[in-house]
Amino acid sequence: MKRELTAVSKGRKYQLYGVALIFIATLFLAHSTVGVSGSESSRFAVIQMVGERGVFHIEESVFKTVDKVVFNNHIYSDKPPFLPWSAGLIYGAAYRLGASGFAENKSAAVLRTNFIFGVIFNSAIFLLLFQMLRRSRRGSLKLKFILSMSAVFCTWILSYNTMFNNHTPAAFMMLLILCLLESYSRRPSALKALCAGLAAGGAGAFELPLGGIAGVLTVAAIFAESRREFCIKNTLYAIGGGAMVLVGITLLNFYACGSWLPLYIAGGGSYTPPGMIREDLGKYIVDTLFYTRGLFSYQ
Repeated sequence: MKRELTAVSKGRKYQLYGVALIFIATLFLAHSTVGVSGSESSRFAVIQMVGERGVFHIEESVFKTVDKVVFNNHIYSDKPPFLPWSAGLIYGAAYRLGASGFAENKSAAVLRTNFIFGVIFNSAIFLLLFQMLRRSRRGSLKLKFILSMSAVFCTWILSYNTMFNNHTPAAFMMLLILCLLESYSRRPSALKALCAGLAAGGAGAFELPLGGIAGVLTVAAIFAESRREFCIKNTLYAIGGGAMVLVGITLLNFYACGSWLPLYIAGGGSYTPPGMIREDLGKYIVDTLFYTRGLFSYQ
């Protein structure tokens, strides 16, 4: 009994150490500027308008972007609305409490948003993976801590999470699906099946194609891992969980712009600006992979 309590106490200490390290690292690494790709500025435009005015159209935002759609006489971001809407609620709360807004001090507001975003999702990925590894009796607690921290500090997750994006939340949802399915395989229950379906739907709220793939694989896994007498019931629970999220994001999309479909489908999507298509293919590949803002060098 004492040994179990000691293990729990050490585990909590490692959790605190990990979150503290992530907090400090994100404080130094979070960006105070918005990239020029269009994707980031498009989401920040929604964050500003939702937080300050409670609307989703972005023509009056300080952020200009090419990732936009003209729809119902307004300009909207062509990105799924759930993530920037959620961040907009947090930004709006801070703004109303006296924090600087994007119009007053863009750098400070961008840094604050990126910092909060990075700490939340980096910490969530670390804590979830650490919890998964602790279920195994093999290996030391210190090794499990190092492996969990490596998932954040030794992968693209760290560099992605210095700026506002949809990929790291989607990565967290996929890890959550894995965690729930692993738990379901050991001790199946309708609640775990429902939660796995909700997590698959959550992945779709951040990245629609990923949500479709995750949904099919999650339902297939629940079906395969269920005992015969509970197979249909638990599979329907998983489908129901994903369907609830799908209904929710569809309603949010309609509330945002009056369309049941994502705007990059209903509104025609964004356009390719001049300069994005280059004649010198070799130079373009080198620039996008290895130059100052290349895939393998930009942080």
